[in-house]
Amino acid sequence: MKKGLKIILGLAIVLSFGSISAFAAPTGTDSSAPHITTVLTISDPETGQKWEWELPENEVKVTPSNSLLRSGNTITEAVVSFDAGKYLNATLLANPSQSATLEDDITIKTGLTYSTNAANNTVRIYNVFGSTTPKGLYYAENRKVYWRNPGASIGGTLTPTSNSWNYSVDSTAGMYSSDVPLYSLLDCRVRVSGMSNYRDLSVKCTL
Repeated sequence: MKKGLKIILGLAIVLSFGSISAFAAPTGTDSSAPHITTVLTISDPETGQKWEWELPENEVKVTPSNSLLRSGNTITEAVVSFDAGKYLNATLLANPSQSATLEDDITIKTGLTYSTNAANNTVRIYNVFGSTTPKGLYYAENRKVYWRNPGASIGGTLTPTSNSWNYSVDSTAGMYSSDVPLYSLLDCRVRVSGMSNYRDLSVKCTL
């Protein structure tokens, strides 16, 4: 009986620790930084077809600041930067004969500047930034950027009118939870010069 009770108590302790929202970081990054997950979704509005990828870690960069700023919190920059041509080509956006020349034709960049406080498990967002840089036939339009810090009950929608942007946002601290993580989301429409084809592209960066 005592042995069974010890097992049950042991499981309870393991489960309770498993629910704690600790700031876990990829290897080589700031130990107080949350792990970054980035999902790319491309859709064809005319057919309703969707394609989805979780971007590999080599396209997601987390760069801790060299100094302590903002009331002692370490400022961290999470940047997602990738060439979207190979993903767009997989959706057959352009003619098959053109696909070999379209890879890397548009670079998508999106990110957050934020800080974490491991002592009280809070996180702040300071800036939301990004760019859609055309390198050839692909170009972006109808950009919208959404950001949210659920623990602070704040967020917003931004509408960049150029190929690059950097917005300061409400930096109120909020409790961090992996169940309702903070995020930024970039939506845009990508077209091909000289063609009527297009795709809607969405990049969600979750901490």
